[in-house]
Amino acid sequence: MVMAGAWYFAGVHGAISVGLGGVSCFLPSLLFTLYLKHVSLQRGSFVLGKLIMSELLKVGLTIGALYLVVRLYIEVQWIALLVGMALGLGLALQASIIAIREKN
Repeated sequence: MVMAGAWYFAGVHGAISVGLGGVSCFLPSLLFTLYLKHVSLQRGSFVLGKLIMSELLKVGLTIGALYLVVRLYIEVQWIALLVGMALGLGLALQASIIAIREKN
């Protein structure tokens, strides 16, 4: 729906930029959420360390994905990319909340 709106206002490159921004933030966050769900079932003192390291990995993957988008997609539209990033992070937050609620 957002990509359709971006397509209407900014054209094809705007829609692609929104999609790439969302995917570059959502996929690392989804991997982090799945790993967090796996780690939450474990016991021990290393759980906090695993959480911190996986968060750093998520941030690194997000930065790397955005770098690849900017380097490989020449026609990127920055406003659309930022909107996609914001929506991707919002979806990742909702996925984390749902995963935590399912655990309880």
